[in-house]
Amino acid sequence: MNRASHEHRTLLYSELFQGASMWDNRNSGSVQVEPIRSPPALDDSEAIDLEEFVVNTRLGAIGTPRQSPKEEDGAVGYSSPSPASDETPPNYPGMNYRCGNCQMHHAISRCLSCSDILCEDCVQRHVYRNLANDHMIVPLHVPPPPAPSCAMAAMANLNSGPRCALHNESLRYVCETCFMNVCQDCTLWEHKDHHCVLAMEVVDNAHGKLNAIFNYGKMGTQKIKCSIDKAVIYSQAIERETCELANRIRKTMRALCAAVEERERALLDRLEKMRYQKLTILSDQMTGLRAALAGIAQTSVELTKAQQVLPTLSQTDLALVLVRTENQMFEFSEMYKSLQPKEEVFTFVPPNFDLATEIKKQGDVQLQERRMPNGELPEPLPPPVMMPPPPVEERRPEPPEVMPRELSPAFGDTSSRSEFAGSLCIPGHPFPIRVRYTPGPVVSFAFEGSGEGEVSRPWGVCVDRDGQILLADRRNNRVQVFGQDGKLRFMFGTQGQANGQFDLPAGITTDQMRRIIVVDKDNHRVQIFSHTGTFMHKFGTFGRECGQFQYPWGVCVNAKGDILVSDSRNHRVQLFNHSGHFIARFNFDGIHHTRSLKGLTSPRGVTCTPAGNFIVSDFENHRLMIVDPGLTRIIATKGFEGIPRQDFSRPSGLCVDDEGHVIVADSKNQRVLVDVRPEIKPDRPPMHDKDRPTDIALLPDGRLVMVVETSPESRDCVGPNQAFVHIY
Repeated sequence: MNRASHEHRTLLYSELFQGASMWDNRNSGSVQVEPIRSPPALDDSEAIDLEEFVVNTRLGAIGTPRQSPKEEDGAVGYSSPSPASDETPPNYPGMNYRCGNCQMHHAISRCLSCSDILCEDCVQRHVYRNLANDHMIVPLHVPPPPAPSCAMAAMANLNSGPRCALHNESLRYVCETCFMNVCQDCTLWEHKDHHCVLAMEVVDNAHGKLNAIFNYGKMGTQKIKCSIDKAVIYSQAIERETCELANRIRKTMRALCAAVEERERALLDRLEKMRYQKLTILSDQMTGLRAALAGIAQTSVELTKAQQVLPTLSQTDLALVLVRTENQMFEFSEMYKSLQPKEEVFTFVPPNFDLATEIKKQGDVQLQERRMPNGELPEPLPPPVMMPPPPVEERRPEPPEVMPRELSPAFGDTSSRSEFAGSLCIPGHPFPIRVRYTPGPVVSFAFEGSGEGEVSRPWGVCVDRDGQILLADRRNNRVQVFGQDGKLRFMFGTQGQANGQFDLPAGITTDQMRRIIVVDKDNHRVQIFSHTGTFMHKFGTFGRECGQFQYPWGVCVNAKGDILVSDSRNHRVQLFNHSGHFIARFNFDGIHHTRSLKGLTSPRGVTCTPAGNFIVSDFENHRLMIVDPGLTRIIATKGFEGIPRQDFSRPSGLCVDDEGHVIVADSKNQRVLVDVRPEIKPDRPPMHDKDRPTDIALLPDGRLVMVVETSPESRDCVGPNQAFVHIY
């Protein structure tokens, strides 16, 4: 064989084995295949079979069976029967090994010196080779006997390193099932059903694998510490939420108990009144009967005397005595009949105890999984990447646009939320309310006009705990109450200065007692009505003193029931108790005045946060201000004149849900900012190009109620089909 032909065949087998899959390759594409070693240069007289050299050099110990790429990896040396293979030789039940030399016939013997398995033909060739004359060949199905000490010493000289205690072979494999080093004989016998791999394949790129495992451990350490921190935070949150829910449950259940106790007191009062009435009747009857009894006795005495003097009486005197006594007896008998007592007993009609059963089922406490802000669950720990992936260009994700949850760190602080169990957004509502938004208006109503259900330049809007929408119909000088379907329920108020009359009413709200509080703007006062529209109380007059107003505009109620009113022309806000008695005021004149401000502060919309602070909209200076609950200082300001979502143009009405989300009617920008985030601005009617949102409120289900006003320059162009109230 010449050298060129020898090198050509070497290159051919090198490319063949470089592209072939290793038998223990479980991660295709990730195992680096070492190059084929070139055979030693031999003379023609010393040439050996090239195929045998390549197979022995590449695969190590011959006997590893071939497998189809579709077959799963099994035990080392195991092979499924192939249609092209010979029949299973006798005396080898359940085994089907191919010859490690020719790979065509079944192996029947093994060479203990070479750790090779051979077929019948290759045994002869193996024996007659010059280098294998002294090799020991035994049948394959017989376990190899333990090598003698002299042989062990000889083999130890031939191959250094740890060796198998059973077979005295080099521990070249790792059993992944038992986690121990084994030899090739162990893979064929003691560990034949286990998954074994070559140690050289495992330690290939050991540095990279160790780094991958180490990095995986570091990542696991960080994630475990993060999970521990989360558990601590969740434990603290559980404690806070448990106290809050306990207070809410107590208040809710106490409300039911209070209703039952009130009914109990009413029934007991009624029973006491009935008892008193019945005893009075019986006492009167006994008095009358005693009087009749005394009269009968007196008449009897008269009759007795008459009988005694009967012979001496004249006919006329006797007739008079008979007529008088007969009439007296008749009167006494009639008195007896009318004063006859009746046997009456008190009974108690028990309530429907099904109601008690239903009350026992009311309310529930559930444990829900809190998701991430984007609605996803936390990612699990990924498995380690044993082989380092190919280097890729690291791309840092763009940081998301940070939208402030509140106007400042003080806005929306719910730390004091536990003081009030119900809703602050809708006073008197038993459950908290969170704003939600639908893409388009669900209901639109309140068209231009002066008839029932029609409006003229409305401004203020609020929602009571029954879900009714209360609208301050400014030009019509009245308050109209609508259902959520847009149908008119009732209305009250006329133009004037008397109690229950209005002159351009603006702000409107309700309190925990279901009272309706209306700012009578041009009458410079605040009027309070019952939930049915009956006048109850008023406070405020024109002036600049405490408790006086100059064109008040907005109104809101905090958790205590105190009433905050924006006094626009006096550039201040004033706080009153639920009866209208003055508590405090805050003047904005000269406060935080900068060159960016157009003029003095013009407070218009007001609202209360769950933390008890007040938010005031500065209509002329295009900003929002937050004032502490005692009206002693401005905590923060937000916004300038502009179109960006963090700026405003004549902000008007305000609203805050029970989670602290701030909602602003940005009137001149023709939009509503929810939580000072993406605006609500429909691109088509019912909001026209000249419409400006003036005030907003929330329904119990979180939907938004928006009132719009037509700009002054286009009020004469208002169409009959234009609605001024929309529910989103």
